[in-house]
Amino acid sequence: MKLTPWFPGTVKPVRVGVYERQYFREQLETRYSYWSGYKWSTWAPTPKGALDLWYTVGALQDLPWRGVLK
Repeated sequence: MKLTPWFPGTVKPVRVGVYERQYFREQLETRYSYWSGYKWSTWAPTPKGALDLWYTVGALQDLPWRGVLK
């Protein structure tokens, strides 16, 4: 799977969908969130989980993210 470079959280995706995001806790973790075109959803450990949570609103809106290249 080819991925885009990481984008800063202040830059938002152009397309709606699931993206990989970086969460910083005690260590760097990557999780998945759904981008609605306006807001990020709550994170999930898998892309399918993020898609299932499309209707939620995540508390952290400005985390780095990257997408999948076709």
